[in-house]
Formats: sequence, C-alpha cells, structure tokens
Amino acid sequence: MKVLDNWSAVVTFALANFLVSDGKVLRCPLSGSLDFVYKGHVFDYSWDKLTLILPKDYQIKNLAPVPDDLSDNVAVWKDGSFLPIIELYTPVYSYVLFLNSTRKEISLLYDPEEGYVQFNATFTGANATPSIINQLLASFRATMDVMSIDTRQENGSLVVIGVARPEVAYHETSSEKVWKAMVKLPGAFDSISVVGGTYVLAPDHTLIITVTEKKSNYRLYAYGIAVVLVIAAVILVKKKGAGKEPEIPEGSAGASPPETGEQELPEEPEGR
Repeated sequence: MKVLDNWSAVVTFALANFLVSDGKVLRCPLSGSLDFVYKGHVFDYSWDKLTLILPKDYQIKNLAPVPDDLSDNVAVWKDGSFLPIIELYTPVYSYVLFLNSTRKEISLLYDPEEGYVQFNATFTGANATPSIINQLLASFRATMDVMSIDTRQENGSLVVIGVARPEVAYHETSSEKVWKAMVKLPGAFDSISVVGGTYVLAPDHTLIITVTEKKSNYRLYAYGIAVVLVIAAVILVKKKGAGKEPEIPEGSAGASPPETGEQELPEEPEGR
C-alpha cells in the first residue's frame, strides 16, 4: 500500500465469507481496481500474490482475469492491483444444470421370485462432479426403497446401477399369474424400458411394471382338452362310417334273380 510519496506499507489480509448468493450463483459484489480516494488522496493497493480458496462443491462460472494457477479448488493470481471477478454456481444449481444438459435413460427388470427391481440409469452429455454424483445418489435413495446402489463412468456417461424393493400387487386368474410392481423414479427420463414386462407411467414419476406368467397346469389343461377333442372327432367319424347301408353296384338294377333249377309251367288257355 502506497501511503505517501516516500512511504509505503506492506499489509497482509484475508477475506472470508465475502461471496453473496442469489440461490443460483455465488459472487463477489466487489471487483476491479484496488485504487480508492480518501480526502483527496489516491491510495494505490497492489499485491504480489492473491490466493482464492474456492468453497467446496461449488463449480466455477467465471473467474476473470484467468488465474495464473488453478488446481484442487485453489486459484492463484500474481502481481496485480485488483479484485478478480468471482462467480460460482451453487451445488444445487450445478445439479440442476447437469440434469437439464444430459440425456437420461433408465432400464428396469422386475423379478417376481426375488421380489425386487434392478435398474440401470445412464446420464449422457455433461460432466458429473463428485458433488453432483452424491446429490444424484441421494435423489434415488429419497424416492426409491434402495437395497444397493453404485455408479461408474462408461463411454463418457455416468451410469447408476442399483436394486430397489418395490410395492407389489398380485392377482391370478384360471390361466395367469399377474404381478404389478410400483417404483417411484427420482425424476423425468427421456427413455424408459422394462425387460420382461410392460409398464405404465403414472403421475409424479411413478412407474407401474406388469409381469404376466401363464400357469403350467393351464397349459396341461388346454393340451388335455385338445386331445379329448381329437379323440372325440375320430370316434364320431368311425360311427358315421359304421351306420351307412352298403351301396348297390352300378348295372345291377332290374337284374333277374338267380336260377334255382325249378321252372314254372305255362298257364293253360281258358275254355279247354
């Protein structure tokens, strides 16, 4: 700090909690030159090194001028006389930006024997920071009865893999067993697929999965009826064949009866 023409002072200072949030962006209300006027005298401030430790889980929107060094959430400027422009996205808004800028797909499989739903959700199109991943996992846990869940990076996408316990309704008919498994998704997805069943998307991102299984005894029953019908048809055909009269060969109509060896005598004329 330059005090007078021939005097100067070296001041070491630190500023804490000087960023102000509007719910979306955390920013410093002061930026620009450190010169100021007091009682007609201009005081010039300069520094050899300015170190800014960014708050945890906040993404950078703007740092100007560009820091000389930026690593591990620490920005460093050298030889300046200004306060840099500092703008950071809040963790919640960073999460919203991530969801809005990614394509979201989910595939589900309901296993009636085990009674759980396996799901595989893919988020493509934006980088997921550790803070975003934690919030994403928290959203799944908050809406689904999660038994296990994990993430992995795959071909530039974030993949969430898990197993959840659904609410299940069951009924059966004479021929089928029907399960309806209901799970609530953590939000809207661009693509939904269900393996081994069908689904209906209800309000509030609730998914109803239907799995239908034919009864094995119904198959045997159906096969038995088919066999009985075939046997009955064969018997009916045979009965019809046995009840028919034998046909007279062609050319035999009007034929004389066979000779027996006896001949009739001619009648004598009347009057004799």
